Amino acid sequence: QEEEDRKKKEYEAMYTPDGKRRKSPELLKFWKAVEDDPNDFTGWTYLLQHVDASGILEHGREAYDQFLFRYPYCYGYWKKYADFEKKNGDAPEKCMMVFERGIKAISLSADLWIHYLNHVREVYSDQPEFIRAQYERSVEACGREWRSDKLWDHYIKWETKIEDSKDESSDGAPGNSKDKHYDRVLK
Repeated sequence: QEEEDRKKKEYEAMYTPDGKRRKSPELLKFWKAVEDDPNDFTGWTYLLQHVDASGILEHGREAYDQFLFRYPYCYGYWKKYADFEKKNGDAPEKCMMVFERGIKAISLSADLWIHYLNHVREVYSDQPEFIRAQYERSVEACGREWRSDKLWDHYIKWETKIEDSKDESSDGAPGNSKDKHYDRVLK
């Protein structure tokens, strides 16, 4: 009975009556700073670092959602949010949802697209047509932007890898027919 009472007290200390995780005094301090001055970018970064380190899913989601509502063009934080979901999340589709929100907010970010495409390649490695469709979306969205060359290179390298794994070139050396791959991507 004593053990059961102790566990109940521990639970009550960690969770509110509706089952939500209580915020630590330190977390509340970081929240107070950004609530007092929502334009304090440094305060937000401290809050996000804290929730990243804690790994508590609901606290991280709340902080990232509030931050990205205020600063939607910070591609690096969309990336961090997706990584946070991937590491701590309870559902893989939540990570994809974060990416979708990010690329919708800043569709011209080749860096965010590349991070998204790396995730897609990892999760959907057995679905090359889906991966290709995501590459097509990315180059349609930002393939003509300055510095999109790294996105194109990423796409071409993936296509080259796929082609080479299907059918080695005539001399047996992978990647010797780059013109074929450039033509394929540029169609």
